Amino acid sequence: MPGTEPLQLTGAQWGPVLAGAFAAIAALLILLTLGGAVGTTIGAAPSPAQGIGVGAAIWGAIVVIVSYLLAGWITGHTARPDRTSTILALGALAWIVSGFLLMVPMVLGLGNLIGGLGGGLAGGVAGLIGQQPGVLQGLQQIQPPAVQGEQVAGIARNVLWVLLLSQVLGVGSAMLGAYLAQRSAVGRRVHGVA
Repeated sequence: MPGTEPLQLTGAQWGPVLAGAFAAIAALLILLTLGGAVGTTIGAAPSPAQGIGVGAAIWGAIVVIVSYLLAGWITGHTARPDRTSTILALGALAWIVSGFLLMVPMVLGLGNLIGGLGGGLAGGVAGLIGQQPGVLQGLQQIQPPAVQGEQVAGIARNVLWVLLLSQVLGVGSAMLGAYLAQRSAVGRRVHGVA
């Protein structure tokens, strides 16, 4: 039919997705470093323990929201403007890819760290035992602190709920940022602004 465009199958636009994912990682690193610097500066105060948990949680939420709004914005702003129907999916993909890009080095680094610590500790303990025979008896007398099962379960529960909340905030922020960027791009085209 004249005047109709052929049906095109749309795929993921990986350039904007990767740009958004790397922007999120960069923003996360910068904001977490800033939070760590401020937190350690405040931590030098006489009684830092009273509000540090709440402050860290609030800062964590701000970091996730700002980082993934930026990721979504960059994804939406660099995506093709004629494919507005997939913009939320592209924002979610930027979140997924950034999560994967963050997890791979963390898992590899954590494995190397644990392996290195294990080897170093084993060598150090073997050296101590070889030099001083009474060290082994002293190590056997050390008792770990008693932690109640309810305490461990409570901490794990809280950590998991915070992790879930940060993931929901992250994907929602990435999708919202992509939507807002795409919407502003469409508005600029409608009004003739480049």
